[in-house]
Amino acid sequence: AGMEVDIAQNVTVEDGNKIIGDSVAISSSASVFDVYYNSLSDAGGEISGALCSPLDNLPETCEAIAWDWIPPGLPFINPDGNKKHNFVVPGGEVKRLPEEDNKRDYYDVVLESNSVLKLSGGEYHFMNLDIGSDSSVICETTCDIRIQERLYPGTKAYIGPGAGGFSRDVVIYVAGVNGRSGGLNENPKAADIGQGSIVHANIYAPNGTLLIEEGCTMKGAFVAQDVVVGQKTTVELDSFFQE
Repeated sequence: AGMEVDIAQNVTVEDGNKIIGDSVAISSSASVFDVYYNSLSDAGGEISGALCSPLDNLPETCEAIAWDWIPPGLPFINPDGNKKHNFVVPGGEVKRLPEEDNKRDYYDVVLESNSVLKLSGGEYHFMNLDIGSDSSVICETTCDIRIQERLYPGTKAYIGPGAGGFSRDVVIYVAGVNGRSGGLNENPKAADIGQGSIVHANIYAPNGTLLIEEGCTMKGAFVAQDVVVGQKTTVELDSFFQE
């Protein structure tokens, strides 16, 4: 409580990686490398790298912190909000999103459990994207998915490219906030990745929380106002935003 960065018990941060925060807590049995901080609470964890403080006046022995990436602004998002033109994939079915007259803007796009939605690629505008348990959204070529409110994959869902594609080729922008007012503890979150899901995509949710639940496999880049990563989840970098 009250800490910007809290490293829990038995967590290992590999050598060469920095932990940077105004206040940092390191629990017992945790192992970390460099720590940059203004205040530090160490309950017996192992610090194998440098201790650098304060952040506003780093000692000469500490490498300067270089923020070499500026998050992008949200792109234009224009879902079909007036007509509420929804699209539903029934459970157990495989459907391709209709694109009559190159129309790719919808209100709510909903996948029921055990269904598949195929996207041919390009730019899509949705109000919400709700992916049921054991369901998949597959981008056959590069996809730019823009969501006005929320992204909600259920348990064991999949979002990403088809065979031979790359995570960096699928970008999802989420403009929504948590709950009604956007508070950190409000629900639902702007984006909530269900337990055991596989996401090979880049997600950008600057106005709310990206909650990645337990046991997920994530590959891409994941940027949000707050990012929460559950236990037994793996995260691998394949960024669209930065080479």
